[in-house]
Amino acid sequence: MTYQETLHYSTPTEAGVLGVLLLQPDAYEDVLGILNPFCFHHSGHRNIYMAIAAVYDAGGKIDAQTVANELARRGITQFDGEGVAYHLATLTLGVVSAAHLTDWAYILREKYARRKMLELSYTIANPALDPFEAATEAETALERIFDIKGTDDWRTMQQVGHHLVQCIDEAALTDMPGLPTGISLLDKLNGGLRPGDLVVIGARPSVGKSAFMGHMALHLAQQGHPVGLISLEMKDVRIAARMAALHSGVPHWQIDRGRFATPAQRQAVVDSVQQLAAMPIYLSQSTRVTVHDIKARARKLHKKHGLRILFIDYLQLIESTLRDASREQQVATISRALKVLAMDLNIPIVLLAQLNRESERRTDKRPGLADLRESGAIEQDADVVMLLHRDWHAGILTNADGSSTEHQADLFIPKWRDGTTTHLRLSFTGTHMQFSETG
Repeated sequence: MTYQETLHYSTPTEAGVLGVLLLQPDAYEDVLGILNPFCFHHSGHRNIYMAIAAVYDAGGKIDAQTVANELARRGITQFDGEGVAYHLATLTLGVVSAAHLTDWAYILREKYARRKMLELSYTIANPALDPFEAATEAETALERIFDIKGTDDWRTMQQVGHHLVQCIDEAALTDMPGLPTGISLLDKLNGGLRPGDLVVIGARPSVGKSAFMGHMALHLAQQGHPVGLISLEMKDVRIAARMAALHSGVPHWQIDRGRFATPAQRQAVVDSVQQLAAMPIYLSQSTRVTVHDIKARARKLHKKHGLRILFIDYLQLIESTLRDASREQQVATISRALKVLAMDLNIPIVLLAQLNRESERRTDKRPGLADLRESGAIEQDADVVMLLHRDWHAGILTNADGSSTEHQADLFIPKWRDGTTTHLRLSFTGTHMQFSETG
């Protein structure tokens, strides 16, 4: 049985991981739930990783000296004819960047799984083994392969507590730990949108959820945050037109039809387009997209441009790969996958969703959590739920005092994990597709 370099193992990747672990004492925790010693094909690398783990378990600080001492305690003084200290120094000198440590760790884990699969194929094909004995060994080997994916990722309260103190200290240095929503009162109450959050914005058709998304996206991009927009119902040019209206102050319908009252208006739009072009906004349009497509696009954008937040317009247009399942089961799978993606990429994902017609049957027309279509799974997976409502759109044209509701909007927050649920009154200017705070 012969292992192939690059397919079954990667000596440079093993050396790179160990070099980072020796240079950065806290880096071991980043790979603790990914790697085990046997992910290292090179026996010397395996011994070094085991020594690093032993230093960590003993509560020591991981560096070349403490690891060398641990190796000496184990009776290991040389690697390939070189002294331990020299070999460890060589590993650290080869480190260029630690940015891709976890990616390298996943590569090593995958290659370990490939080695185990190769061993399994030899076991099954061995004519000397009794077929039932071979089947038993194969079953055991498969269990070990699945165990690779489930490498121990438990963390002690000591580790979590240390991380909590770091988070507290970091939070003290900023007014807002999350990304801003563009609604200052909401940001003040709840600290913005946190990494790993799944944020659902629900509304009836034509209420303005896409415009509200554009408001948030533009606000974030203006502050330099890379923004991803996946639209399943609107072409990228139309999204750009809405943003140009927001940015320039020129009514959207004039931009859409190219009907400007003055040359100055057109120039204002052109200037806005040029400024928008310099912002980190990335658009993806498609009418047929599965959650797997979304995950692939998001990961690519995250790797290439450092994606900070992803907007998806909208849930009910995402296609499911579960053809024979009920729509409730399909939506449950989609919402859960997007929550996992938010956590994996450590970014907020803002998912637009349509509400059902139940709110229209009520006297006040105001929406609630139960009005989300296929709401069970969405309510469970979402960290934040915002419901957008406009009395004017619902047929309530005047307030109790007789004033018009045309430019009024309500933002209900029935769920905000670790935050405050509230109700905010907004202003809406339809000609500019613009939401703003009242008062």
